[in-house]
Amino acid sequence: MEKKITKNDVILTVIQSRAVLTNLRDYLVEHAKTINVNIKPEQIFLLLALGYFDDLTQEKIASYYGYDRATTSRVLTRLSDVGAIEITIDQHDKRKKHLDLTKKGKAAYEELKNLLYKWYEGFDTNNELDESLKEGVKNLHDKLNIEGK
Repeated sequence: MEKKITKNDVILTVIQSRAVLTNLRDYLVEHAKTINVNIKPEQIFLLLALGYFDDLTQEKIASYYGYDRATTSRVLTRLSDVGAIEITIDQHDKRKKHLDLTKKGKAAYEELKNLLYKWYEGFDTNNELDESLKEGVKNLHDKLNIEGK
């Protein structure tokens, strides 16, 4: 029997989500300096998404992140300029751009992924804030029904 999600569950998940993402972003920005690609903070989650999901296009990125076309193009061009991604135009639809991690981008993705795991494993279950963040990650996963890779 599936548990019914209440309005309070939604509020708690939003609060926890914001705390989780802020904490994670700060951690990754601080530690991402060790990876072999010079990326900006706003590109970290994008690089994680490109490594995690198959067949992402510029349009999907814009939709997922709420970016307009110019912002999406600018962020992706920066990732391309540092050699992290390759942007190719679809043979059947010239308006559609496919995004693929390069060897350098894949290595950066693996390093970011490992940093993400270290961040999650580093929570102190005796610390109320850390416990709340870990619970927030679990709630996000459960409520979004995320399939692991």
